[in-house]
Amino acid sequence: MLTDPKQLVIKVYEALAKGDRQRLQDLMAPEVQWSDNAPPEMRGGGTFFGIDAIIKYVASNIGETTTFKIEREWMMSEENRVVVLIHETARVQRTKRMFEIFSIHVFTFVDGKVVKFENFFDPTPILKATYDITYTEAEALAE
Repeated sequence: MLTDPKQLVIKVYEALAKGDRQRLQDLMAPEVQWSDNAPPEMRGGGTFFGIDAIIKYVASNIGETTTFKIEREWMMSEENRVVVLIHETARVQRTKRMFEIFSIHVFTFVDGKVVKFENFFDPTPILKATYDITYTEAEALAE
């Protein structure tokens, strides 16, 4: 069993990328909480509970994009939390527009399992790429 929180986070990202439900069950508490600060205009924003809800959410977001790429810029841990700076780029299938964002992922662990995941980011670039709107209009939706 892995005990290094940073290694656990890397394994979570790998399992999410593959949609590996069994591996996620090994790494996450059954009622893990997943929170995304996306506004209501973005499909899927909000808080989800349980591994099945998380897999569905991740698959739906990735399914709307092509050339989706996620990179860990840096990672730090303290006590039972790991914080990761993420760099994401993708092209929205419907509009063919690219977006680039940086986000902060915060993982909280209890007894070696993820019990909480929080995603913090500025959704403006995604909204602008998804809808036929200006940057100012996208900023207004993101508030």
